[in-house]
Amino acid sequence: MQNLLLAMDDTAGTGSAEVEPALAVPFSEALADYADDTDQILTSVNVDYIRAETSSTSPWQDEAGVHMSVSVDSLLHVVRAISHSPPHTPQCGRPPPGTSRPTSRRPPAAPGRTR
Repeated sequence: MQNLLLAMDDTAGTGSAEVEPALAVPFSEALADYADDTDQILTSVNVDYIRAETSSTSPWQDEAGVHMSVSVDSLLHVVRAISHSPPHTPQCGRPPPGTSRPTSRRPPAAPGRTR
């Protein structure tokens, strides 16, 4: 994940603030598995994460598990790029391109019944 974040930051950090829609949802779901790490990176209070935020530092393991760190700027660039990506998947609550959203969320009335 650390290397993927750094690679994505190379693109997102240059001003191309969008991730391919096909990657945005899977990557955001994968990043959610690193919620503890992203929290520690964004709050910038844990010395272990601050020391490890260079690209030359490998993930490390302690009694709580395996951790990774990147700079706050790198993480923010990628998270912003994901959030600016147009959601083209039903999982995001929007219809796929070329389709329209139904005007009513209520199911159709049963035959012979009116609303």
